[in-house]
Amino acid sequence: ASDVYKRQIEPDQILFFEDSLASMKCAKSLGFNVVAVMDKKWEKQKEEIIASSDDQIEDFSQFILNR
Repeated sequence: ASDVYKRQIEPDQILFFEDSLASMKCAKSLGFNVVAVMDKKWEKQKEEIIASSDDQIEDFSQFILNR
């Protein structure tokens, strides 16, 4: 088996990209790092989305991974 399958990855080592508030809340409750992909249809829930995520982006062109 490949070494990648032998590694144990913890939820806090994963970035979870989501545009659904319910899914963001679920991912946060499981310990994932959540990046909200903002959508204009969620404008009324913007404050709750910001509170339920670790970071927010408008689209993936704004995402830069720093290792």
